[in-house]
Amino acid sequence: MKKINSLDDFKLFEAIIYFDLEYTCWGDNNVKNNWLDVKRPPEIIQMGFAYYEKHKNKIGSAFSSYVKPKKNPILSSYCKRLLNIEQRLICKSHSLKKVVYSLSKWLNELSINYFLTSWGQEDYSLFSDDCFRQDIPNPLSNKPYLDLMRLSYDTIGLSDVKYMDREEVKKYLTIHENNHVHDALKDAIELKDILNGLKKKYNEQFVI
Repeated sequence: MKKINSLDDFKLFEAIIYFDLEYTCWGDNNVKNNWLDVKRPPEIIQMGFAYYEKHKNKIGSAFSSYVKPKKNPILSSYCKRLLNIEQRLICKSHSLKKVVYSLSKWLNELSINYFLTSWGQEDYSLFSDDCFRQDIPNPLSNKPYLDLMRLSYDTIGLSDVKYMDREEVKKYLTIHENNHVHDALKDAIELKDILNGLKKKYNEQFVI
């Protein structure tokens, strides 16, 4: 991973790819306890990528897909309720291998001068872990990457002691148009609003 840590680096890129993932979870085994049960790892069940072209000032292309997990293909009631995803959608979805192959083709058609960003490094790491478990080449590896959550904290001036989740940061930036809806593509596109909110709130001298 090639990390981007400063707003000053934005001017070096022509485009941004915002992305978001949804993955398997259980009431007793989820992000809050870091998926302690190794037999129930977080597997991707939905991914959304939005390609934002700076010179056009718009989302130019998008990739979105449901994914059928390999280890635990049956979603828990907790997961279905939290993410509002029906089991039938997962049952008829392609495997991670096929979806990642399609994602790779999509990425190869885009400008090479872009960086990736997600809300927190967790999505990037879980994507890598899922690919590793299934021996799938990771198309995101070695791409420039920005942790938008970390950037928000650093720009606002927060420490890890004072935790603010995504919705709290949006309220702090007076972004009220959309809510985090647990739909991968919609949540990916919303990251653009957060990045613009940081620019507007703190008048940083960079172009997005």
